[in-house]
Amino acid sequence: MNFRPLKNAKRKLTKSLLGYDSRGKALLNPSAGLPTGKPPLKPMFTKTDLYQIFRYPVALFGINLFLYTLFPRWSEYWHADIPLHFLGGLSIACGARRVWEVLRRERVLTSSSKLALGYVMVATVALVAVLWEGYEFFWDLTFGTYYQKSNFDTSKDLLLGLAGGLVYTLAKLKNRFPKT
Repeated sequence: MNFRPLKNAKRKLTKSLLGYDSRGKALLNPSAGLPTGKPPLKPMFTKTDLYQIFRYPVALFGINLFLYTLFPRWSEYWHADIPLHFLGGLSIACGARRVWEVLRRERVLTSSSKLALGYVMVATVALVAVLWEGYEFFWDLTFGTYYQKSNFDTSKDLLLGLAGGLVYTLAKLKNRFPKT
């Protein structure tokens, strides 16, 4: 039995893994002295992308901290956090849409379905809303704050976050908002 083709295939595979070209010449990175066969990886998300994804959620988080620091009793009013939860849903949906665009630009996603985009935006808002309520629960339990007054308040906050995400998603899918 002739094992020569198998041996040649193994040699080619080894050479390709070590960073050799098809002629057997080593491809070395002169700066590091390491074998390279491909150009260095570039990051998927640029600084501009990260800014566009996180600018609104971070701004709302800062506003939330500012209000609770400046007015400690602010959380005792059941209606005071309504705009923040609604705007939080809007901002997370906006960030989720931007992540979708980056993944399409980098060809990680190939779908251009508006329905799939809408689903991802609303699902992301739902996940972040639940995580936010967990954050509030942690602060109440650990530091004795009064973020969550009752089950009604928690449910209201979750629904307001989802409502904000749905408003943004429906408006964006109908092209009511300019590109951000």
